[in-house]
Amino acid sequence: MMHNALTDPANHRILCLRSTRKDPRRILSMKKLFSVLLIFLLAFSVIGCSAQAEEHRIVASFYPMYIFAMNVFDGIDEITLESMAAPETGCLHDYQLLTSDMKALAKAQALLVNGAGMESFLPGFRNVQVWEEGRKVPARRSVRVRDLLSMTSGLPYGGNPASPSSVEVQKIFEEIDEKLYREDSLSTVEIANRIGQCGLDFHPGDSWEYGVSADVLGAIVEIVSGKRFGEFLKEELLDPLGMEDTGFYVPKEKQERLACVYEKRGVELKLYKGDHLGIMNAQKKKPAFESGGAGMVSTLEDYSRFAAMLLNGGEYGGKQILRPDTVNYMTGGKLLPWQQEAMWKKWETLSGFGYGNLMRIMVEPGMAYHQGVKGEYGWDGWLGAYFCNIPSEKISILLSFQRAGTGTIGVTRKLRNLLTPGYIRGEG
Repeated sequence: MMHNALTDPANHRILCLRSTRKDPRRILSMKKLFSVLLIFLLAFSVIGCSAQAEEHRIVASFYPMYIFAMNVFDGIDEITLESMAAPETGCLHDYQLLTSDMKALAKAQALLVNGAGMESFLPGFRNVQVWEEGRKVPARRSVRVRDLLSMTSGLPYGGNPASPSSVEVQKIFEEIDEKLYREDSLSTVEIANRIGQCGLDFHPGDSWEYGVSADVLGAIVEIVSGKRFGEFLKEELLDPLGMEDTGFYVPKEKQERLACVYEKRGVELKLYKGDHLGIMNAQKKKPAFESGGAGMVSTLEDYSRFAAMLLNGGEYGGKQILRPDTVNYMTGGKLLPWQQEAMWKKWETLSGFGYGNLMRIMVEPGMAYHQGVKGEYGWDGWLGAYFCNIPSEKISILLSFQRAGTGTIGVTRKLRNLLTPGYIRGEG
C-alpha cells in the first residue's frame, strides 16, 4: 500500500449500518445500479490499466473519505450504526455480500461520440419509427448515443398497456424470458436490434422516459470492442479495481453466498423466485444476454472500490483507471429544459435532480424529497440497491436490499435525512 499523509486513520471513517437479522456473508444482486454506470465509464474513458490493482484497504485512498454501507434483508428493525475511526482491511468483510495504453477503450472513445446515430452500430435502429395516434410514422431523426445516455430516446420499458411502444418492448422481454435457459436464448446484440425495431413513445430528444435505453448500450460496447460485454468490463474495469466478486453470474464455488430475493405480499415478505427483465434470478450460469441496464452482482466491498475511484477523480490504488475529465463529464450531465420538465412530471420523487449519463445528479436540493447536497450523484436498483457519491464531502453511501420492485423507498429517504454530511462528521 502506498503511504501518504492523508491515509492516516484519523482522516477516515467508515460508517456501517447493518442488519442483524440474517447472516451478513451473503451474495446480493445490484441489478440495474452497477451496470448502468459501467456502460458510461467504458464508453467514454480513454485511460485505464490492464494489470490488476494491488490489494488495497477500502479507505486507503489518498484523500479523507467516508463510506456508509448498509445491507438490509427482511427488515430494518434490528440495525446497528458503527463508526470506525481506524480502518481495517476486513471491515467491510463483515458485509461480504454479493448482491450485485488500452486499445479497445480508445476505440470506444473514438466511435461512441454523443451525436453518433445508433444505426452506425446496430442495423435494427435504421429507419426508426414513432407511434403517433395509433400508427407508426418515421422519426424526425435517428436515435443517438446521447439519447440513450439521457433516457431521451423514446424507448420505454414494457408493462404499460396504454403505450403501443411499451407493448412491443414487453413482447421482446417475454421472448427473452421464455428462452432464458435454452440453447437458443437471445444474445445482447440480438435483443438490442430487436428493440430498435420497436416504435418509439416520442421523437428522439423530444421528452424523457426511463426505459430500456441502458440495456441497449451494452450491445454497442460489444460491437465496438469485439468482446462480450462482461468480458470487456472484467478486463478494463473490474480487474484493475480488484473487484473479484462482481460479474453477470455467480460461480458454483460462491453460490452458497447468494442471498435470496424477497417480495412483499401484504404485510409479509415471501421468497421471490421469478426472473425479471431477462435476468436469471438464480445467477447460476453465464447468460447470453449481458444487459447494459441490469443483471450484475457485486459486494458492498467491491462497489465501494468503484465509488472511491470516482470520488478520487478516476484514480484508485495508485492507478489511473479513468481520466479526471471523464469523471467530471460523467457526473455533470444535464437535460435540455423541456426534457427536465418532462422528467419531473413523470417521476415526481426525482424532483430536485437532473439526469444525464445514466444517473441522477442533484441540481436543486430544496426541491428534493430528502436532504441532499448539490452535485451528489448516483442511482438505485429494482431490488433496492442504492448508490450515492457526494464529491464535495468525499462521502459514498451504499445501501443494499433484496426485495423485488423496491427502487428508492421511504426508508432510503429517511436514512438520507439522517445521514447528512454534518451528522457523519459527528457535528450533531
